[in-house]
Amino acid sequence: MNNLYNGLMKLQHDNPAFYYSDQNYNDKTLIRTFNYRLATWTDFQLPYALDSRGTSFILRDNQKPKLFCRGYQKFFNLGEGIPKDEFIKNNRIVSVFEKVDGSLISVGMIDDNLKLLAKSKSTIHSDHAITAQSIIDNNVELQRFIANKITRGYTPHFELVGKDFRIVLNYKETELIYLGCVNNLTGELVELPPIRGSFKYNSFKMVKDYLYTWKDLLDIQANHPANIEGFVVKVDDGSLVKVKLNSYCHIHHLKDNIYNSKNLVALILDRKLDDLYDIFSDNNEALAHIKNCEKLISNHYNNLIIEINKLASSYIDDYNSNRKEFAIKNHTNTIFHIVMKIIHVRDDILIESMLTDYIKKQCSTKDKADLYLRKMIEL
Repeated sequence: MNNLYNGLMKLQHDNPAFYYSDQNYNDKTLIRTFNYRLATWTDFQLPYALDSRGTSFILRDNQKPKLFCRGYQKFFNLGEGIPKDEFIKNNRIVSVFEKVDGSLISVGMIDDNLKLLAKSKSTIHSDHAITAQSIIDNNVELQRFIANKITRGYTPHFELVGKDFRIVLNYKETELIYLGCVNNLTGELVELPPIRGSFKYNSFKMVKDYLYTWKDLLDIQANHPANIEGFVVKVDDGSLVKVKLNSYCHIHHLKDNIYNSKNLVALILDRKLDDLYDIFSDNNEALAHIKNCEKLISNHYNNLIIEINKLASSYIDDYNSNRKEFAIKNHTNTIFHIVMKIIHVRDDILIESMLTDYIKKQCSTKDKADLYLRKMIEL
């Protein structure tokens, strides 16, 4: 656990695509969560990068960091990073599960009172986490199930679905669907729901599983209507890969947006780019265009995050919080308006939201987006 924590700290220090955020549980307990901003497939090849997807530690004064929950490791679409045909040839399917169209929820335990605590990918304070917590608090059987997994050294993971949290598909009930457990020591997804429903719980659902070959999956991907998002496939080396239905991706209008710079910039900033890699896995020209734009925008975005934080620190350290003097020196900086709004509230989510909106405004038309990308090439 020390290696994991230190490795994640080094990763976010060395690479601006990765970061951590802190949330107070109470006045004595801080939960530090490691995540990523705009990271490329290459970034995720770095040590500990796959774990920088919601892995969290409990921090208390004069105590070593203690693991709160180990994140569901980042995994990719079929054809992303490794060509589709090559991956299929070299990997045997072990199991296939439905990819639920919801929001990932992890559950940890606060050790001072053995309280179960739900967390979305980024925080314990989001609407998703609060709703998941309410579901858990009102379900004794689910509490026992989760506590059993945690005390055995696993982090249980769920998908939160419901009409109030809709992404694309319409789920009538707000509920948690159990996905599986991550081994806290290894990070491996070692315990998936039993194949073909060999046991069930009455008060909560488990993700559906299927007996499919690669041929079956590719046929369904190409021809099936979008009544599910797709599938998660576990292969014989323990890794996972996503197979999303083309019909589901079309709902997002992804395919029509690739050569419209305005839309492509928005897809990159909204973290929806991974779907494109699968759709265009056989089109080398399209893939090269997507990857080039992703790299340009990711580098610019992550460098601006660093600049915003440096300016915010400078306001306090170099200008002694003298607003007028700071404004005179820095008002021409293009991110000055963001810095002024966050200098007293250093909130990662707020900074990212404001920066995303700022870049989108710079790319509000196709011509403006084309100009923005040309400037990024010149930098």
